[in-house]
Formats: sequence, C-alpha cells, structure tokens
Amino acid sequence: MTYKVEFQLPKSLKNRKPYVTNIYARAGAQKHKQNYIFFESLYPYIQTNGPTILAGDFNCMENPTLDKYPPDEKYPTPSTLTELTTNLQLEDAFRKQYPKEKSYTRLAANSHSR
Repeated sequence: MTYKVEFQLPKSLKNRKPYVTNIYARAGAQKHKQNYIFFESLYPYIQTNGPTILAGDFNCMENPTLDKYPPDEKYPTPSTLTELTTNLQLEDAFRKQYPKEKSYTRLAANSHSR
C-alpha cells in the first residue's frame, strides 16, 4: 500500500524560507548509546528561525508498537530524539496523518520497521 503524506505550513510561515536538515543515525542495537549523543549534538545544525524539516534515517522508532513488526520494546526511542522533536516543535508527518496505521519502510524476512 502506498501512503501520501502532505503537510502545510501555517499561514504565518508561508512566506518564510524553509530549512531542511537531513540526518543519518547509525544502525544496530550496539549503536543506541552513541545515538543518544548523536541526537543531542544536532541542535547547532538545525535552523530554527523559520519552518524546519528534519528528515533522514533515524534508525530508531518513536513508537515500537506501531512502527515495528513484531513489536519490540527493548530498543526504546532515545530520549534525546524525543527531547529534540519536542524542543523544536517537530511532528512526524506520517504519524500525524495516519495515527494508528502500521506501515513499514524497511521490510526484512522476519521483521519490518518504519
């Protein structure tokens, strides 16, 4: 199934230059501690004086119950990612439009994840 994800800037931001930051967080369970440091280090690289889009491969899930099959709680979302998205007032565009949908961007023989 294909999903269409759209978002609109609030009217107050429509005439402002958007800022896009693309990231890659390292994969693998052994990298989770390093990813805490990584997400904390992103602040200087993300422009916040206009509309901000943070994209890329986070290699973690905000909601393992919805974003992983089979669900797996042993790799929690780094609190620094949650803090980053909260502090910068960022939202997951897919999850905002499809709050309960299970859809995956990585498909493997025994597991799927988004």
